[in-house]
Amino acid sequence: MKTSLRCHALALTLLAGTALQQSPTEAQERLRIMAANTTSDFQTYADPGPGTRIFRAIEPDVVLIQEWNVKSTRNGPNDAAAVRRWVDSVFGSDFHFFREPGGQSIPNGVISRWPILESGEWDDTKVGDRDFAFARIDIPGDRELFVVSVHLSTMAGKRGDQARTLVAAIRARVPAGDFLVIGGDFNTNNRNEPVLATFRTVVDTLGPFPHDGEAENPNTNAGRKKPYDWVLADAELTALEVPLEIGEFSFPDGLVFDSRVFTQQELDDNFPPVKHADSKAPMMQHMAVVRDFRLAGSGPEEDFLIDPASIDFGISSASETPRLASLNVKVRRTFSLTAVVFDGGDAGEFMLVEPDLRRGPAVFEEDGVLTFSWQPAESDGRPREVRATLITDGEPGAIEIVLRARAVAGLPSGRR
Repeated sequence: MKTSLRCHALALTLLAGTALQQSPTEAQERLRIMAANTTSDFQTYADPGPGTRIFRAIEPDVVLIQEWNVKSTRNGPNDAAAVRRWVDSVFGSDFHFFREPGGQSIPNGVISRWPILESGEWDDTKVGDRDFAFARIDIPGDRELFVVSVHLSTMAGKRGDQARTLVAAIRARVPAGDFLVIGGDFNTNNRNEPVLATFRTVVDTLGPFPHDGEAENPNTNAGRKKPYDWVLADAELTALEVPLEIGEFSFPDGLVFDSRVFTQQELDDNFPPVKHADSKAPMMQHMAVVRDFRLAGSGPEEDFLIDPASIDFGISSASETPRLASLNVKVRRTFSLTAVVFDGGDAGEFMLVEPDLRRGPAVFEEDGVLTFSWQPAESDGRPREVRATLITDGEPGAIEIVLRARAVAGLPSGRR
């Protein structure tokens, strides 16, 4: 064993009564995917305008966009040059895009920070003014991202047929090794519609779902009563989801962006240039839905990984037996855990119970378990926040994993 020690800064923000999730390291690539039917006025994205301000605030990497008109008169001025100028202005000249050709009045499209390797449209025979727009994107790492931008019918029966058509196309044409995302405006009235059971055969539809943070409202129509809009990923990509962080806010399961939830000062500080009234602009019928993912293999190799990326102590009282919560450690190279240092006003309420370091350093050669205990000093219902730093040797590398919390029932969430 080497005598010198290095801190493997595994920052466990242990928030009692909360669930913890893993955020990306700076060296790893974030993938932010946004579904947006955020047109206003006459189904258009004016620049400047409410929808374009929301795009600029969220800074997505990939957008599944609906009703993609950049002029209010729609088909006439929406030529490729006009759309290119709009993308350059709103996202940047280095962004790539595909917009349905053919003169549909409210076309779907895809906008991407990374190159689009393949794109096109699949016929949607149930509606006449748009089709299914797809793109295969060269994201960082050794896998590609296949996305489909959809705008389903307002009629439930037609939505079922659309979903079956789309799933058949995906099974026939999407490479097996690609990540898959279906996103956009589904016009679904609830989360139990049969269309979602159809989509569940290729993507995860079971949640947890993005919400607005303040009221934890996951609904996305203008009145915030129905789940119209979705970003659905396959199981492999869903496993890489991380909290979405913007400014001082953290959204553990993704964000339904509604400008009305925030004060204008909060918007100025965290979501510029959005205005408080943008999400209630005339004919703004939808909220944007956004999810963040950590692209595996895009950062340096870690010596160990934590799985799952969540931990929940539940809610306890001072008179109860201490609560236990565990994290699995997946080891790539042998390392020794020599100490755990807790920092914070409630540090005395937490301890590492497995492995028992009182007997000396714990050597991790194969997958292991870290088990923490928590017992509150008093029954005050107050959330705790403690930082636990794992001290390791064996030169584990300069990687930091940050886990942040979301409140469970009865505790505030969505804001730090």
